[in-house]
Amino acid sequence: MKKHFSFLLFFLLGLSVIAQTTIKGTVVESSSGTPIPGVNISVIGSSKGAVSDFNGKFTIEVNKNP
Repeated sequence: MKKHFSFLLFFLLGLSVIAQTTIKGTVVESSSGTPIPGVNISVIGSSKGAVSDFNGKFTIEVNKNP
């Protein structure tokens, strides 16, 4: 019984390590470099996305390899 419990524990811990990728960035205007708030950013082939904050920064967490 103890052997089965150990296997199950390691299996569940392994599932939590599945490729979690955090994408962070800042959206800025190309000519002046000023941040642009309210821009929609989306991951192609996924329903994940974000909106840039007041300083143009965004963060998206996806379950894909970079």
